[in-house]
Amino acid sequence: MKHILRAFLLVTFVTLLSACGPSAEDQLATVAALVAETVAAIPTQAPQATLPPLPTYTPQATFTAVPSQTPLPTYTPYPTYTPPATATESPTATETVAPTAAATTSGQPAPTSAPVVNVSEQLATKIQDELTRIDIIRGAFLPLSPGGGGTLTEQPTDCGAIVSSYDSIANVFTVDVSAQSPNVQNAYGIYRAATDTVLNLLAPWVEICRTDLASGVSRRIIDQNQYGILRQALDQPIGQLNQAINSLQSP
Repeated sequence: MKHILRAFLLVTFVTLLSACGPSAEDQLATVAALVAETVAAIPTQAPQATLPPLPTYTPQATFTAVPSQTPLPTYTPYPTYTPPATATESPTATETVAPTAAATTSGQPAPTSAPVVNVSEQLATKIQDELTRIDIIRGAFLPLSPGGGGTLTEQPTDCGAIVSSYDSIANVFTVDVSAQSPNVQNAYGIYRAATDTVLNLLAPWVEICRTDLASGVSRRIIDQNQYGILRQALDQPIGQLNQAINSLQSP
């Protein structure tokens, strides 16, 4: 719009100049200068950017239908096998053999199943036997006995009875009680601990008696005080053995 207005003013100006009297050459020169100035003032339009070409269209692959599966042929079973006929033989008379008695070993009994072991009963029997052996030892150790008139009479120790009873106690009852009841397991543990105590207390005296017996002496006089200490010490394992029996008798 501004350029059109400017051109209009230019034409008007040229017309006025021609009326005022300049020569035609001057008018043309003036007009040419104004036109050139006007053209120079028009801004040059920047060329538009070239658009990139569109990508070439690639057609989609044609779908190939899956061929229909040919059904499997119908299974024809094999014919049933018929065995050939066999000739039937006539029965032949056979000799009946009398049964032979099984051989037995002379003098040997037939094997029998192992007897059922009752650990509780065996343990109770062993504990009771040990208590009896301790009483025998205590009786064999009696060094002095009350005499008439308040006096003390010496009694020699029976070394044979002491050694025999000690060896019986030392033959400890050994058994696996892991599968037994808690009462049996408890009684067995008490029995083994009490037996160890008895053997340790009697060991020094038994060795003296073994020496005496080897030299032909079967009896020995021991000190009353020493016997009193031994007798009192044996009270503890005796109480433990009685406790073990009570445990076995518990339901």
